[in-house]
Amino acid sequence: MSTPTPTPTPTPASPYPQVAIIGCGASGVTAALRLREQCGIETFTIFERNGGPGGVWLENTYPGAACDVPAHYYSSATTLNPSWSSHYSGRAEIQAYWAKLHAEQGLAAHTRYHLECTSAVWSDARSQWTLSFRNVLNGERLDFVADIVLAAIGGFSLPNMQTSSLPGLGAFRGPVFHTARWDHAANLQGKRIGVIGNGCSAAQLVPALSQDAQATVINFVRSPQWYMPRDNRPFAEWTKWCYRNVPFANRLARWKLLLMASMLRGFSSCLNGAKLRSKVEAISTAHIKQHAPAKYLDFLIPKFPLGAKRIIYDPGYLDALHRANVELVYRAQIARVTEAGVELTNGEQCPLDAIVLATGFDTCTFLTSIDVRGRGGADLKSVWDACGGPEAYYCSLVPRFPNLYMLGGPNSATGHQSVIFFMECQARWCCKVIARQLSLRASAVEPTPAASERYNTWLQQELRDTVWASDSTQSWYRMPGPGGKLHTLWPKSALSFYWTMMWPRWAEMDFVGKHGAGTSTRTSKSKALAWTALVAAVVGGAVYRFGLRV
Repeated sequence: MSTPTPTPTPTPASPYPQVAIIGCGASGVTAALRLREQCGIETFTIFERNGGPGGVWLENTYPGAACDVPAHYYSSATTLNPSWSSHYSGRAEIQAYWAKLHAEQGLAAHTRYHLECTSAVWSDARSQWTLSFRNVLNGERLDFVADIVLAAIGGFSLPNMQTSSLPGLGAFRGPVFHTARWDHAANLQGKRIGVIGNGCSAAQLVPALSQDAQATVINFVRSPQWYMPRDNRPFAEWTKWCYRNVPFANRLARWKLLLMASMLRGFSSCLNGAKLRSKVEAISTAHIKQHAPAKYLDFLIPKFPLGAKRIIYDPGYLDALHRANVELVYRAQIARVTEAGVELTNGEQCPLDAIVLATGFDTCTFLTSIDVRGRGGADLKSVWDACGGPEAYYCSLVPRFPNLYMLGGPNSATGHQSVIFFMECQARWCCKVIARQLSLRASAVEPTPAASERYNTWLQQELRDTVWASDSTQSWYRMPGPGGKLHTLWPKSALSFYWTMMWPRWAEMDFVGKHGAGTSTRTSKSKALAWTALVAAVVGGAVYRFGLRV
């Protein structure tokens, strides 16, 4: 192993901390912009394992890759895009948008590529983190010392390879790869391609691959999905003109999408919303019956409640099942992978030339893919294992891990909304805490254990009454097994998340080594209520009159 190259730590006289941002996807870019805007910090460095910005949209290059959230609701609030080509944009267009934003905001000078974080160790003596990175091109190691770390890794950074449930996978003689690690060197034209999985990625991939009439696409699935119609009409030129030239038109369109998506919570997440949810299930059932082959209907219509798994906005998957070169295998499961294909549990042999794993992502490992050691040598993996899965105070901070913020952290995702909106709310909250730390000249900040436990107890109680807690099916929203902890999703609406993240509770945080006067660490209830009423009035008026940036 080569000798690590340390990055010099800023001198104590520096008025701003050295900040490390891990990841240059949408969350990393958002974190950098918020640090600059809210804290006036320019002493930040973004570390990215790939060769460019974009995160999940740079990595997922499989045919048909696209976003299932409307494009205007999947853009940064700081820089809206009036020129999206259609309501649901493809991968290349989204990646180009975030790369352009990264360049135009001058973030290239702050970014270092091809560096994968392997460990983060907190020094109690220095109140700093030492991050170790591996250069993915040559294997060299780099150490970087930071006062504050923003982990912007996201939940879709580690492919779920499903190797434990696919015995013999290594024996297969043809190419095997995950949708998130697409092998562009593999020649799939005219081949027999096995696609394992039928989630969002597979729903986009199967129609794309089966456009090659000479190829045969065999889709191996275990459970059905709820499919909703998707209207992906291109935007008319006059609409784009309005978004570019009419004041606030683009922002109002984004707010409209936010409010419409918030209304979905009534049927997609609440068990007591069964009456409304059943009406939407009827819409989905009608869509499936209208577009899927009759021979598959007994399987394709789910028995579990809508929303328990991620809803798929159908990109043409059901229509593709009618094609002569597409076969859906569901009556028997894969027993093992052989040299020439797969053997099913009923003994049937399915010869294949290539296997594509459309098996989603490992959302349970998250930040523990890095060896994180906090105050007193606390191991983040052990801490989370002891409580049944990942959890954090306000989705962002963990006791005994000072100055470590997690964008896209535990319970900050959504089953019915744009992750960008949630990410921006969370980044705003994190930067408020960082700004207060600077004003107090505190060397470290972390939530109190009691506050963190109280918050996460409330969170799990709220989630208990949602459809996501149903044991009728398994999803990536929760830890494996019956009763697995719901560690990914926020239990309420997007607007509730917005307001929750507006007001950090200073009394529930420990600011260590304070030197400045700052402001009171306790905010009275009456003062908080007064500010809330004032801000609500101002925000409400702004939304009505001008279209607030969110």
